[in-house]
Amino acid sequence: MTATTHARAATGAEAKAELKRDFPGWTFIYSDEGRWWAQLYPVPRELFNKPNLIDADTPADLRAKLAEVAS
Repeated sequence: MTATTHARAATGAEAKAELKRDFPGWTFIYSDEGRWWAQLYPVPRELFNKPNLIDADTPADLRAKLAEVAS
């Protein structure tokens, strides 16, 4: 693992921890290519007609999309 890859992983791990804290019940995936996903399973009844798999280029974009689903 290069220093750049390690730094990106550390930053990714921190962002993932924050997302988990702020959006309980969601599972977060951060790929080695830098893409982010969030999946909600099982889907609660109140979110049944909303997306349960969301992707984004950055954790900030993912956070914004999750906030939209939650509202």
